Amino acid sequence: MEQNLHASAVESQEFAAKAAESDARWRDVTHMMECQATSVAEAQVKLHQMQAQVELAQAEAARVAANAQVERADVGALQDDVAKYKHLATALEKNKALLLAERDELKQTIAIAHDKVNQVKRAKLSSHQDKSAASSLEKKLRDVEAALRDTKAAMEQERADWDRKHVAWERKVAERDVKVDAMAKDLQQMRSAAPTVVVKEVVTSNNNNKALEGEVERLTHVVAQKDQEIQLLQQTVHRECMERTSMLEKMRSAKILPDMVTTHGSSPHLVDERGENDHGGNNGGGGGGLASFYEKLRKKKARPKTKA
Repeated sequence: MEQNLHASAVESQEFAAKAAESDARWRDVTHMMECQATSVAEAQVKLHQMQAQVELAQAEAARVAANAQVERADVGALQDDVAKYKHLATALEKNKALLLAERDELKQTIAIAHDKVNQVKRAKLSSHQDKSAASSLEKKLRDVEAALRDTKAAMEQERADWDRKHVAWERKVAERDVKVDAMAKDLQQMRSAAPTVVVKEVVTSNNNNKALEGEVERLTHVVAQKDQEIQLLQQTVHRECMERTSMLEKMRSAKILPDMVTTHGSSPHLVDERGENDHGGNNGGGGGGLASFYEKLRKKKARPKTKA
């Protein structure tokens, strides 16, 4: 019995020792499991962090890939721009060469133009005498025009005088007509008393009336002749003025006067001759000298020029 109790006690002690050992193991296993659970939790946290980092890395990789695509497109555009700018640079070089050649041509043209300008200046200096001669010719032309105006004024004055004389003669004729009518009435009254005397007086009155009519016709013919002379004078002077104006225009445009010697040699003579005829016409009181002078001048200008 005692042995059994002792064996049971020993066995219970063994069981207690095993139980204590099992508890210790259980505590160790539980501690290990808790440590493993903590490690697993830490590993899960690290896994989540790594997944987040992977996602960030993937997003960064996508962004880098997109940027790389954009940069590749930009690089392609830059390469195209570089090629275009190279082409433009080549074209600019060609244009530069053309501009340099054109500049050389322009320099040559400017030099030629300067030479021409110098020639023109020398021609202007050499044509100074021609210009002075042209100015003297213009002065002579103005003198001729002034003489024409004076002659025309004299002709107008003479015509007015003849008109006044004509009016006076018409008035006298009218008075004579009145006298003739009165004498006709007296004739009718005196015909029975003194027919011979009345007939003689009537014949005398008729003769006087015819003389007055003849004088009026003569004055009318003189006025018509003066009108013709004035018209001829105006035409001649107008033609002279047109010829002088045409010659002056040619001188101004071409800076050359081909017949300068002949014109200068003949112009003073014409002006002097004209002045003498004008004064002679005014002093003489008639227009026949002026008409004949301008008729001669017209015929002289109408002659064909002979070549030397």
